[in-house]
Amino acid sequence: MNAAAAPGAPGIRLVRSIAEVGREAWDRISADRSVYLGHPWLDWAEQSDEYRSGYLLAEDPEGRLLGALPYYLWHGGTGVSMNQAYHPLDLLAVPRLGAAAEAERPLWLPLLLLGSRAGYHGGVLTDPALPGPHRALVIARLLEAARELADRSGAGATALLYAPEPHAAECLAALERHCPDATPPEHAPLSAEAVIPVDESARNHSGRRRREFQREARAFAASGGTVGRVRLSDCWREAGPLLGRLQRKYGEDDSDEAMTSYLEQQTAFLDPWSEVLVERRDGRLTGFALCYAWGDTLHVRAAGFDEDAGPYAYFNLGVYEPLRLAAERGLAWVDLGTGAYQGKLLRGAHLRPTHALVWPPTATSPQIRATLRLPGTDYQQATTAAHHP
Repeated sequence: MNAAAAPGAPGIRLVRSIAEVGREAWDRISADRSVYLGHPWLDWAEQSDEYRSGYLLAEDPEGRLLGALPYYLWHGGTGVSMNQAYHPLDLLAVPRLGAAAEAERPLWLPLLLLGSRAGYHGGVLTDPALPGPHRALVIARLLEAARELADRSGAGATALLYAPEPHAAECLAALERHCPDATPPEHAPLSAEAVIPVDESARNHSGRRRREFQREARAFAASGGTVGRVRLSDCWREAGPLLGRLQRKYGEDDSDEAMTSYLEQQTAFLDPWSEVLVERRDGRLTGFALCYAWGDTLHVRAAGFDEDAGPYAYFNLGVYEPLRLAAERGLAWVDLGTGAYQGKLLRGAHLRPTHALVWPPTATSPQIRATLRLPGTDYQQATTAAHHP
């Protein structure tokens, strides 16, 4: 391939676990990137036996890590179902074509996911000290190595999902420059991250809007609950059923037991970075918002509430309290994640679009291939909320 033949092209090495990569080296290439590309999150993500996980590493001749690309090969199966939010068919084709897209699902297996399998944020990692041209070469080399891995593994399709818009453009430009003869991916806007700049949060609202938020905060405070901050290890048993309740409210079939297990597993890998904002009544947990403090950002990861939670509990625990905590810690951003865009935008959030890069099965119909170039439904919901606040 062109990238491999270029002078100074990095060598590519494959490892099965992030434990084989030095923490200091990984932290260097993931500096200023999301918690969802950080060492602890990826360590947790590779624990699932539903996927064959691994990492493609780009190194210079002295063995210095220049870049990396996590991957997850999914064969289907009868265990915990594939997260539909990480299947390109479910994201881009099924909402438009229904049964016609479902009929082609077998062609997509095995599915090779690049960058991430959870967290709704993905991408190729590179050493931030690399100059632009070398950075592009590393990105192209890693993506082409991933395509070679897909061929060796018999993957039906390959996808890099939830890449921030500028990074997706960078990946496409790198492939065009260094691998012009390779099959380019289909690509489309997929989703968006709602983020609030901490130092602007109090200035971005009219007096009327600000008074409304203050009213919500006062109503919550006056309702009799006690708000506190704990680690995930202090509350995962109580929080699991609340998370399950919220998931089912929004159409998921997650059981209380599954969500409790999910939080317990994250405790083992991410507890030192966890900040859980909790509401208690008579000593009982009635609401929580799980956050991870990483770099300059507080990421709001999950939340749950029961029927006794105070009024406006979601926005108090999921927005106002995280903003207060982030300001105290000197953080720059609160990342509210995907979905529920209307309420987040009304409370000062900005949208950061994310994109999908998809290499579909060779036998994919032109009709389905065309849908892989159209905006995803979540992105459409985000932009609709932004245009009609």
